[in-house]
Amino acid sequence: MKKIVAVLFVFQLFGAETFSQNLVPDSSFEIKANCPYTLSEIHKLKYWWSPTSSTPDYFCNCEKGKWKNSVVEASDNFIGHQEPRTGLCYAGFIVYQASAKDYREYIQTKLIYPLEKGEKYNISFYLSIGDYCKYQIDSTIGVYFSKDSIFYNTKYKLNLKPQVSSKGVLENNSKGWFLVSGIYEAKGGEQFIIIGRFNTIKPKIRKSEKPTQTQHGEKLAYYYIDDVSVCEIKNAEEKKEIIIPVVKELEVNKTYVLKNLNFETKSSVILPSSFAELDATVSFFKKNDSLKIELRGHTDNTGDEKSNQQLSEERAKAVADYFISKGIEAKRISYKGYGSSKPVAPNDTEEGKAKNRRVEFLISN
Repeated sequence: MKKIVAVLFVFQLFGAETFSQNLVPDSSFEIKANCPYTLSEIHKLKYWWSPTSSTPDYFCNCEKGKWKNSVVEASDNFIGHQEPRTGLCYAGFIVYQASAKDYREYIQTKLIYPLEKGEKYNISFYLSIGDYCKYQIDSTIGVYFSKDSIFYNTKYKLNLKPQVSSKGVLENNSKGWFLVSGIYEAKGGEQFIIIGRFNTIKPKIRKSEKPTQTQHGEKLAYYYIDDVSVCEIKNAEEKKEIIIPVVKELEVNKTYVLKNLNFETKSSVILPSSFAELDATVSFFKKNDSLKIELRGHTDNTGDEKSNQQLSEERAKAVADYFISKGIEAKRISYKGYGSSKPVAPNDTEEGKAKNRRVEFLISN
């Protein structure tokens, strides 16, 4: 068999400012229960939701062609044209609506780990204004950190003060994505973030770069959002070593088990404890970008086989979605579920069942 050698890198850092793991579990809005079919379906994402009764949107090219001219296809939707910055999907929200001036939409997620008191974090995300918007905002879009999940039964402005906000006039260029970033020193224990427009500065009218395509699109200030990041800033004043844990030697046409991959019970939702190994695997495949990946899901024999088959496929697909969200091209990835048909250990002990509940990947050229 052909072998591909992956060197185990050790980086030595001296007095440098570095970023740690991204604490946002689904930074580019790829991990979903189902593809969006219409507007207001942020709830179909597994790690993002609305903190109010307003209805932010979820756009995706996940079934490209099927939703051609759909209001929620990422490439061509009700408010404009914008390819995702990474992956296949992104989210979107209204920050101003002429017919209801205090109406706002926000998005919320839970970080993988709580923030540590006194530590500084770099917060960033990318925005793009909808092509058909008549309004733009010179005011800010901000990030609010909290220890607990927040929900207000309102469709209007949240009376919260964001700890991080964009500065100055937003770059309202609908032709591409622009970066918003800032630094936050944690109070300690914050684990939820809300992103949206919190202030009341009056928007200004902008001239749409393209003719209005919808009945109400021009009366909005609307932004797409992608690639949200919250990373601790580490000042490496002393010599430190960072090890990237990749497999030293992989073979084409051989399967490998993702040993530290964990899901919620009877679910395809990936637990945050899995992200380090998944990210290391992503790093390897980015360095070897000619290789293809086939993901294979397996279960133990608990329950009926129809349910096991479905769960095994959903878990393999969840890993595929995660890889895509981290920048691996979808055309390089395939997935399949095998239920309990291919055990690697007897199912008569809990240890054996744990070994049989697995996702493997096969490398091919």
